[in-house]
Amino acid sequence: MKGGEVWDQETKWSEIVPNSDGTFHGLAKIEVLPGERDQYRCRVEHAGMPEPGTFAWEPESVWNSTPVLVGVIAAVLVIVLLIIGLVGFRVWKLQCGKSQDG
Repeated sequence: MKGGEVWDQETKWSEIVPNSDGTFHGLAKIEVLPGERDQYRCRVEHAGMPEPGTFAWEPESVWNSTPVLVGVIAAVLVIVLLIIGLVGFRVWKLQCGKSQDG
């Protein structure tokens, strides 16, 4: 819906396909200009809902939309910790060597 009007003619529907848990899903899609997102709502009628719902578009969180980013950050942290550990071990070995020589 845009401004309360139903826009069926511009809606692209996918076929209904099964999920692994025995349920099914289908998708409805409409192309929207970024500046007009606030004007659109999606009305959903489903037997599993007590009453039909109207939903607004909400931007995805960076953490949900880019799991690759989370993986890269985790990998960088692991590498930094490894470097710190190796440098610390090297310093410790040097200190131990000096104390045994003296």
